[in-house]
Amino acid sequence: MKNRKIIGIMACDPQGVIGNKGQIPWSYTKEFEYFYQTVKNNIIVMGRKTFDSIPTKILKNCICIVFSRNTPLQSYNNIFFIKSLDDFWQVIKPFTDKKIFMVGGTEIATLFLEQNLIDEFLLTKINKNL
Repeated sequence: MKNRKIIGIMACDPQGVIGNKGQIPWSYTKEFEYFYQTVKNNIIVMGRKTFDSIPTKILKNCICIVFSRNTPLQSYNNIFFIKSLDDFWQVIKPFTDKKIFMVGGTEIATLFLEQNLIDEFLLTKINKNL
């Protein structure tokens, strides 16, 4: 069913850590601004824990697709709660002019990688042990 390019985008520390207890374990303005400018006005796909940790500034300027085992959470405005890849393909159909970014977390990244859905990956390496 894949006919759209999906781009993974994440940052990690030198050990490959992308998060810690639901939070990003660093605070770098330049990295945040790069992420924001890259995904702004496009589709971002994530798990519910990642959704809970993303700043509102990003969420309000994107179409957000959130995988959650606990649906039915009510979808609203630009945020869609889904349970499956089938749901994902249905939600993105009308947004043909938008890029699609998979932003994590680990479970969603694993799902998309195992299903060979990632066409490109943008990885920022934070050169500091945290």
